Amino acid sequence: MEFEPPPVRTDRTTAIEAALKAWRLAEAKKKGVPAFRVMTDKVLRTIAETEPATTRELLAVPGIGLNTVEKFGAIIFRILQKAG
Repeated sequence: MEFEPPPVRTDRTTAIEAALKAWRLAEAKKKGVPAFRVMTDKVLRTIAETEPATTRELLAVPGIGLNTVEKFGAIIFRILQKAG
């Protein structure tokens, strides 16, 4: 197993992650559940770092399944698009 250095955090990555967390918090409040039940910090961080542009790329993020893509894929892509 090779060592992979952690990805470099950029202002853009940090801004995307903050936007995703704000969305997640609003979603959690609507559902009356803790934020981590909507999506974990690790999943949001990975989305921010990899910026998936397609459903296939979003499904490649560990912790994201078809159900999550069907429920939240459109809003995640909108958040990523606004960051661009």
